Amino acid sequence: MKWTKIDFFIFIIILIPIVLIVALYNKLPNELATHFGTSGEPNGYQGKVSFLLTNSLLLIGIPFLMKVTRYIDPKKRNYDKFEPTYEIFRLIFSALLSVMTITLLFYNLGYSVNIQMIILIGIGILFIFLGNYMSRIRFNYTMGIRTPWTLANEEVWRRTHRLGGPLWLIAGIIIIVLAFLPGKIAFVCMMILIAIITFIPILYSYFLFRKLEQQ
Repeated sequence: MKWTKIDFFIFIIILIPIVLIVALYNKLPNELATHFGTSGEPNGYQGKVSFLLTNSLLLIGIPFLMKVTRYIDPKKRNYDKFEPTYEIFRLIFSALLSVMTITLLFYNLGYSVNIQMIILIGIGILFIFLGNYMSRIRFNYTMGIRTPWTLANEEVWRRTHRLGGPLWLIAGIIIIVLAFLPGKIAFVCMMILIAIITFIPILYSYFLFRKLEQQ
């Protein structure tokens, strides 16, 4: 593994919320709200020490795990074909984790923060990115639309990702719009939307695989 410019930016991005938590530690309540219902009210709490350790582990561990994974993937050579896409995804995903952590931090400090709006906009941006670049993702066992049929046939993989790209891009735009709707409505609509963009590529890959096998 080598240290890249993306790794440097990821390090800075994940360091910001960790430093903020440590710097504001004494101002935080003993129990922090970390989970919220569709009404926007907190329904899950975590102690300060646990909050610091858990979020630090996630912020550091996930980007590092994503970096390691490409080197142990059986199709690791294919990552060279879409490396910029994979690295930017690591960057955007790390930024989303950092934003979510900072949002929770300031909410628990008593600031007026619309957690639903911020998180849904972040998820929407992530979906838009994935949708825009999905067709560039080459055959691998870690990232992309991994069904038994895409993993069994590279042509099925390629064509399924060409179909999934626009679906995820449109879904990302819709999720950003949903961020401005009431919590329960936004949650139900997003679940339906995710189900649609999940099952369409699954069914498509299955029928395409059977079609190609019969040729």
